Amino acid sequence: MSKLKMLIWGKKTELSRRESEEIEKQKAHERYMKLQEQGKTKQARKDLERLALIRQQRADAAKKREEKRENRKNLKLANNQGKESL
Repeated sequence: MSKLKMLIWGKKTELSRRESEEIEKQKAHERYMKLQEQGKTKQARKDLERLALIRQQRADAAKKREEKRENRKNLKLANNQGKESL
């Protein structure tokens, strides 16, 4: 049984300095990832800001495309009505 398993199972054993540092490193990484998921780290906030900016740009672009589509549709209708009156 490895020392990590013994530690998890509650069996007492002495860990070497490297082993205890590795366990602390893993725990720190888990804490950081948990904070990252919650959006509480600087990197997560930057990512969320960037994502919001991209979503806004895409929404603006979609709105412009829709406006152009409506303008072309209205222009076609106006041209067709003009031709019909001739």
